[in-house]
Amino acid sequence: MQKIYEGKAKVVYKDGERYYIKFKDEVTAFDGKKRASFEGKGYYANKISSFLFEYLRNFKIKTHYIKCDDKGCWVYPAKVFPFEVVVRSVSTGSFVRRYGIREGEKIKIIEFFLKDDKLGDPQISESFIVDYKKWISKNELEFLKILAFEIFENLSNLFMKAGLKLVDAKFEFGKSEFNGDIMLVDELSPDVMRIWTQKGESLDKDVFRKGKGNLVEVYSRLWNILKSIDYNDIIRKKRYEVKVLIELKEGLLDPQGRAVKEALLNLGFDDIKEVRIGKVSKIVLMAYSVSEVEDILKNASEKLLINPLVEKFEILWL
Repeated sequence: MQKIYEGKAKVVYKDGERYYIKFKDEVTAFDGKKRASFEGKGYYANKISSFLFEYLRNFKIKTHYIKCDDKGCWVYPAKVFPFEVVVRSVSTGSFVRRYGIREGEKIKIIEFFLKDDKLGDPQISESFIVDYKKWISKNELEFLKILAFEIFENLSNLFMKAGLKLVDAKFEFGKSEFNGDIMLVDELSPDVMRIWTQKGESLDKDVFRKGKGNLVEVYSRLWNILKSIDYNDIIRKKRYEVKVLIELKEGLLDPQGRAVKEALLNLGFDDIKEVRIGKVSKIVLMAYSVSEVEDILKNASEKLLINPLVEKFEILWL
């Protein structure tokens, strides 16, 4: 394997068409300003992350995860977006400091942060992502937001079954280098989550940030809790309502659209420049996740809803 990158908490190697992510014993906080090393930390971070990726597989959620050993994970290649997605269910940490609100309030918030330690990982807007940087389209960002909330909900249900509270989580996403699908990447360890017991104890990196415990003991405790959970009863399909927009491909003549445009111009709508006629299908279905919904609708559209020679489709996430 060829080493291609080393970060604060992980080392990435190229292994043929796959990558291998090795978890380090090092831990950092406050954008790398506080650093330390704890023997065994990488082992437990890897075990917890692998367990949670395996758990999400049951919901047909697309991730880069393949399999793991005791030191790291093999993953599929992806073009990772240069921003982090943070989902919060309780006000704490930087959220409280930035907005001056009380600690411990129940919330449902999603935020975006630029991945740049030198700039302090600043918060960025949806418009910055879509309109200025054009990293992804508006519709792709809507899908990503739904997916992030769904991942958080599924993880929350798992922790709840163990008597724990998932307070917040940082997710990273990218596009598969094989088919361009948006998928969850990076890790799902207590390095990137806040997890509280019913007594308000932290089972995450906050024990290092605040100097309130032995990090390895805390990670070991969380790992022992998670691996004992029987989660089969929380894996279930949900109801989704989605619309599919079908249009003629660009460059093809649209006689119906031209006729409508001419009629509008005759009625005095002089600012109308182009009309292209399409159709929208509303579809209600049962699935385990929006990732599975996307796969089902892609397959249905290509096999029945469109003529692939002249038409294209877009899934509208509402």
